[in-house]
Amino acid sequence: MLKTVLFLFLAVSLQAQNYAGTWLLGFDSTTGLPEYGGSTLSFQEDSLLVYGESRGLNFQETVTSMSDSLGNLQFYTNGVAVVNTAGDTLENGDNLTPSLYSDVYAQLGWAKPQTTLALPDPGDTTDTRYYLFHHRPAADSGDVAFVMSRVDYNLIDMTEGGGSGAVVSKNQLAIQDTFAFLEPRISAVRHGNGRDWWVMVPSDTAALYHQVLVSPEGIGAQQTQDAGFYQLGIDFNQNVFSPDGRYFIDHDFSQGTRIFDYDRCTGELSNMRHIFQTNNHIAYATGGGAAVSANSRYLYISAKRRIYQFDLTAENIAGSRIEVVELPEEGFQSPYTPYFYQMQLGIDGRIYINSLSGVDVLHVIESPDLPGVACNVNINAVKLPHWNFRSLPTFPNYRLYDLADSPCDTLGINRVYTDTEDLALRPAVRLFPNPTDAALTIELPTDPRRYLLTEIVDITGKTVLQMQTTGPTDRVFLDTSRLPAGIYFVRLHTETEVYAGQRLVIARNK
Repeated sequence: MLKTVLFLFLAVSLQAQNYAGTWLLGFDSTTGLPEYGGSTLSFQEDSLLVYGESRGLNFQETVTSMSDSLGNLQFYTNGVAVVNTAGDTLENGDNLTPSLYSDVYAQLGWAKPQTTLALPDPGDTTDTRYYLFHHRPAADSGDVAFVMSRVDYNLIDMTEGGGSGAVVSKNQLAIQDTFAFLEPRISAVRHGNGRDWWVMVPSDTAALYHQVLVSPEGIGAQQTQDAGFYQLGIDFNQNVFSPDGRYFIDHDFSQGTRIFDYDRCTGELSNMRHIFQTNNHIAYATGGGAAVSANSRYLYISAKRRIYQFDLTAENIAGSRIEVVELPEEGFQSPYTPYFYQMQLGIDGRIYINSLSGVDVLHVIESPDLPGVACNVNINAVKLPHWNFRSLPTFPNYRLYDLADSPCDTLGINRVYTDTEDLALRPAVRLFPNPTDAALTIELPTDPRRYLLTEIVDITGKTVLQMQTTGPTDRVFLDTSRLPAGIYFVRLHTETEVYAGQRLVIARNK
């Protein structure tokens, strides 16, 4: 596949379990038009590369891309076919969702978010076997092609098929019911033993949540819980577990957001809190997404032109709502209005947001661990090489392990998830004004680390400005007037570590 690296986006130091290391978006390249093609976000050890590539598989909304534990892309899917890094369909990797829709739109892929999900096989020690879950239509007739009646799983072995990968077990039943209208919203969280996985899918017209346990023994029996309310699933929703696995969020843009406590040992949901969307800007939005900050404290809900933050630790979660950004009516078209839609927490601790429209940008919440507008929503932060229509892969937190001191912490894994060490190593830094044309104030974190050097680096990683810090301080003042207009990044040094990632825009007033 042809690749063109567009720019380097400095991020944080990433550690093992980098299954979410590569994100694929965009269209196929068969039209020959420059606007159409694949876009890739590749999270490297100390950077995020964004580049375009010629790709034969098209994504509408359904997309899952799976890397190995070191971040090397293994396979990806649009809900119809599974393809390897060479762009070749895996052996037995076609016709994942047998239906009239799949037949007619085989080249386009499924147009629903959260309808596929990949997990490493808990019983695999070679880092080559994965489970891929996907929806399955109720029947082949056109009038019911969108009604999902089951979730299937596939077992993929990347050593099979002559080393190019193969689906060794295909379209096997995992969960059966009538699922949320148009989309089953598949999500997953690590079991409290630190090895296995819970896979969660909501029902359609009843307050039922279905789960299966993925273990070295395979896919367990379906478990169902009645959460005690009625729902009618609508399109354009998103479900997500908090990174620490304490909360499960079921977001429906028209009927509200349900927040549950979650027991990773038993898979039990409890203590439902319902945020009713009475504000017109939410209730009449045409799509929405949900994500939780790396420290598992702040829930973000998108509502077309607005993004709201909720404090999950507040006694009254609904009352903690803060509007953190509103998309202006003009000035951000790229080429169409980039309305806020689905969200995904990256392994760099940022939250990335796609759009309801066909655009060539992603939005970024730069510091989602911070309260209110300090979270810093950066509109059109990531420029994509090609247009993207609603596609954004969704991942569970692969870096969550055992639930320490719990009844199910019996395997001796003892790897504790901490948002500061695994997901959000970047300190919380504030830059203002940003954009700037001259004077820049850098507000340093109020944590125990002592920052000895502050640097500004350009998109190639070259240091263009720096200042030594000789004593305790909470702010650094820099003059950027001699730097060309463009995108830069702030890098902080302690005695033993380097932290990078805060994006700075220098703009010259005409």
